[in-house]
Amino acid sequence: MLVGILLPALGAARRSAQTSKCLSNVRQIAMAAQFYANDFKDFLPLIPAFNRQGDQYFLLESYLGNDEIFVCPTA
Repeated sequence: MLVGILLPALGAARRSAQTSKCLSNVRQIAMAAQFYANDFKDFLPLIPAFNRQGDQYFLLESYLGNDEIFVCPTA
């Protein structure tokens, strides 16, 4: 009976942790864009074509710690 009570709580805690990780990734990307803008006269990184995936990483690569930051664990 105790397991039946704890399993939903553990699932909710896991989802909450994944959401927090996703929000942290978004914050880090925003900070990297701000650092980029500080270095390039207040211009944000320009992505010429929206259908080209991965360009964001290469523009912000030196400002980010890893490439896993673009993956949300809840997706």
